[in-house]
Amino acid sequence: MIGIIGGTGLTSLPGLGIESRESCATPYGEPSDRLLRGRFAGAPVIFLARHGGRHVITPHRVNYRANLWALHSVGVRRIVAVNAVGGIARDLAPGELAIPAQIIDYTYGRAHTYFDEGERVEHVDFTHPFIRDRLLDGLDMLDPERRAIARAHPDEPTRLERHGTQMAGLIAGRGGPGGIHGVVPASRILPIRVAGWQPSAEGGFAVYGRTDQLLAGIERAVDPDADGDVLDAARIAVVGVTEPFASFPDSG
Repeated sequence: MIGIIGGTGLTSLPGLGIESRESCATPYGEPSDRLLRGRFAGAPVIFLARHGGRHVITPHRVNYRANLWALHSVGVRRIVAVNAVGGIARDLAPGELAIPAQIIDYTYGRAHTYFDEGERVEHVDFTHPFIRDRLLDGLDMLDPERRAIARAHPDEPTRLERHGTQMAGLIAGRGGPGGIHGVVPASRILPIRVAGWQPSAEGGFAVYGRTDQLLAGIERAVDPDADGDVLDAARIAVVGVTEPFASFPDSG
């Protein structure tokens, strides 16, 4: 389930077909407003106005913890948070939409952590920290014109393919808890997508990979540039068959 948090200028969400309005109590107090459950662009979503439906809650008084807790409690696992901000980049004019790859949290004067009273200090990184700078662009055997990333279901954008982040960390991760490293922390990861959403025999879509797609992926691991020169071959090939192949059902 996707949650959408609207900020200044997005107190309501045009195009949202509202199915219900839900109040939600949390251990951190009341969220900014009732949760609006409905459908947006055909997908089920839950919308929450960060500053309240009448836009009366100032930024430093927004109950961020309650907002996130409330959304999580009703099944939201991914959040799109819209913010109206100023900018200093010439190529980002008013009205431009920007999606940050990294952020620095400069907020203050507000409660913004769930770990104030824990038995230990908790640190949360906003990225995949242990494989940072380890990933190459990758190759896609299902769609050669695109990068190897997890795709959404063609009709249900909240259903994503799984990816091998955990496996990548075991191989090339570094700087993990207690200084833990992967088995070859100096290596680079070349993702090769050999399974994904494809037409199913039932007329819909299912995540699977064909044998020819798997073999094509292995061939490209041996010759990533497809130029006949294997000097750039992958030194280690790990085939994580976590998705079904051929017509076998996904067992979990």
